[in-house]
Amino acid sequence: MPRCIFCQFLEGTLPYTRSYENDRVASFVDWNHWDGVHIVAYPKKHIGFLQNGSEELEQAKQDLRDAVPKIAAFENLEDDITVLDFDDEISVGQDEAHIHIHVGGRRRTG
Repeated sequence: MPRCIFCQFLEGTLPYTRSYENDRVASFVDWNHWDGVHIVAYPKKHIGFLQNGSEELEQAKQDLRDAVPKIAAFENLEDDITVLDFDDEISVGQDEAHIHIHVGGRRRTG
């Protein structure tokens, strides 16, 4: 299994453009952006869907959801942000073993 890209970011072995971070969640600005800004957020502890139904996975999901407004504020995004949550990841064929969400929007002007 290839090494997890998110864990490599946290270890400092791969460069990335850091965005919002707290003690449980990290995020980065994705270079492969949508129209506007594309932020990917993930738990600092490697956790994936193999832990489905576990308290740890559910807490990680909640931590990510709680981080969304903080990410939007940190990146100065307009109010109409788009969030691709965990179920969306599965439906669009994402296969990264480390759970994550996508936050997209446009930066406020002025």
